[in-house]
Amino acid sequence: MKDANIAVVTVAANCMECLAKGLRQGFAKYRSRAMPPIMERLKEKKQSVADALGAALDAIFASTGLSECLEDILEFLKHKNPQVKSETLKFLIRCLKTTREAPSKPEVKLISEAATKLLTESVEAIRAGGAEVLGTVMKIMGERAMGPYLEGLDDIRKAKIKELCDAAEVKAKDKPKPVAPPPKAAPPPTQKKAATKKPAPTAKKAPPPSVYASTPQEKASPPPKAPTVKGIPSKLSAPKSFQPPPKPTLQAPKKIP
Repeated sequence: MKDANIAVVTVAANCMECLAKGLRQGFAKYRSRAMPPIMERLKEKKQSVADALGAALDAIFASTGLSECLEDILEFLKHKNPQVKSETLKFLIRCLKTTREAPSKPEVKLISEAATKLLTESVEAIRAGGAEVLGTVMKIMGERAMGPYLEGLDDIRKAKIKELCDAAEVKAKDKPKPVAPPPKAAPPPTQKKAATKKPAPTAKKAPPPSVYASTPQEKASPPPKAPTVKGIPSKLSAPKSFQPPPKPTLQAPKKIP
């Protein structure tokens, strides 16, 4: 990018554009080294070179985002070269119109303050660019959010910014956070009914004593004892002293003479 030959610068910008489109989000880690040299060469007044540099910047922005590129953009809006300021403003306007995420409130403040300062520049293109930046941001964030940053401007400039706001076409819209509904009041504590205890069952009254029942003075006579029956000795049983007779022995017959 530092080559004196503008043809070399144009080809280098085309290569950078192709790399950013090819790598997409993978190119984000190279953004800090690739973007500042490209923006420094925005001082070239030849339109073909400016177009090549702008296309390379757009491809880098598409691979990263507004938050990542904003720091370098704001730094180059302070550049001493009016051509660099003008082309940087054009790049910022393209970023605001194509981004799909609305800038945060701190980023809106930085962009608005930088663009407001440019409204007093001597170059007409820079003043117009500053007004278009404010109009584009107003389109994204709404008139109410941009009110504090336009308080010190005259009516002519406010009318111009409002006109640019109506004509701007953006893809992002600031969505205010939904207001949380107030918490519902807690219902009054319900009084619990006192548990009614069931009456304990009363003991049944004993029936009156019968006329025929024995008086308490008469004690119940014990049941008669059953007579004990003694065993009758059997006649067939042998007395203890009885001994059985000896068995007869057979003798051999005597011989008759």
